[in-house]
Formats: sequence, structure tokens, C-alpha cells
Amino acid sequence: SVQLDNLPSFQSAGRKFEAYLNFGSSHDQSCVFFANTSNICTVCDNTFSANLVREGETVNARIKHTKNSGDKLDNLPQLIDAAIGVQAEFAAALNSLDAKPIARIEASRAIAGFVLRHKSETELEKIGVSTRASNIINRIDDLFVSGKGNRGKTRADLFSAVTDYYSHESSGGDDRWKQFVSSEFGAGNRTKSEFYRIVTSEGRLQDTIRHGEKALALS
Repeated sequence: SVQLDNLPSFQSAGRKFEAYLNFGSSHDQSCVFFANTSNICTVCDNTFSANLVREGETVNARIKHTKNSGDKLDNLPQLIDAAIGVQAEFAAALNSLDAKPIARIEASRAIAGFVLRHKSETELEKIGVSTRASNIINRIDDLFVSGKGNRGKTRADLFSAVTDYYSHESSGGDDRWKQFVSSEFGAGNRTKSEFYRIVTSEGRLQDTIRHGEKALALS
């Protein structure tokens, strides 16, 4: 992990973030070479990783271990430039989310809709909401209001509540390494990225809220 000198830290939505460009690989070739960016929010100590993109295209973010794979790393300046661009876009998006208020009931519905996004209305009518899913919904709902740095008022608080949960609590138990791997490279990372795409899209967010409203009515 390399802190970006041109953008070592920035303020967004009332929170301080540290910007990093990350490179990963494996000696036994079990993992491809990859590069991404990540943010550490010093208010709540959670992280959010994003793939490097440049004009809508991934910039050599993943390279298989082959004989000539090293030759594909000659665009390091472009990777760094893309990393700075991704961070700037994230800061702008978070400021935009912080400027959009969201009522507690709407946030609760969005959380429920997201946690139950893979369950159809028919499935929910038949089996209801599981205890585990209900506990996750309630915990993220609590973080929206009382999580570190959150005020329970804006879409930025909603995004932070979700990232906080999937950064620290989603894997369960006391295995902090397992949680870290999930948060930055596994299911937790994918889930945070998916919610980022939802909360920054008006249409997808409203669809999620509607699904959550129906789910909560059936629970």
C-alpha cells in the first residue's frame, strides 16, 4: 500500500480520508497481480476499496501470472493517474451524498432492501425474513444513527453505516484477519462496492427502498 503524495488525505462529507494505491500478488501464483485504491476513514476507521478505472475501462488492475506478465506493468504512471482520479471522484460523490438528506424510515427501508436484495417478494411471503437478516438490518440501522461520524441524516451516513458493518462485523467472531480479508478482498469488499453503486444511483436507490418497504411489511 502506497499513500498517494498528490492526494495523501482529503476531507469529504465532514470526514477525513486517507488515500492509498494498493498492489497485491502471491509468491505461489494462487492470486493474480492486482491494483486498486482504498480509503481509510479516520472518523470511523472503516475502509472502502475501488477498482482502478480510466474513462470507464479497468486499467490493468488484474494481471495473470504469465512469463511476460511483467511487461504489462509499463503503464504505472497511468495507474497512479487513475488512482488519483478515482479518489477525486469518490470525494465528490461522498460530498454529493452528504448534501442529500434521507429520512430514518427511508434509510431503514434502503437497508432492508439491500440486505434482502436477493430475495423476491414471493420468497419473502413464503419464508419471511430470517433472524440473521433481521439482525443485520437492525445493526446497520443502528450504525446509520449512532455509528462513529454518523448523524443519521444523509445518504453519506447511510453509505458509511453499510461500509462500517461490512468492514468490521460481517464475518462474525473474533478473527480480525478473516474480517480484514473479507472487507478488502472478499465478500465484504464486493458488498460495499455494490452498495456504493446503489446509493450513488437515484433509480437503483429508489428501487432498493421500495423492495425494503415491501420486505419490512412482510416481516
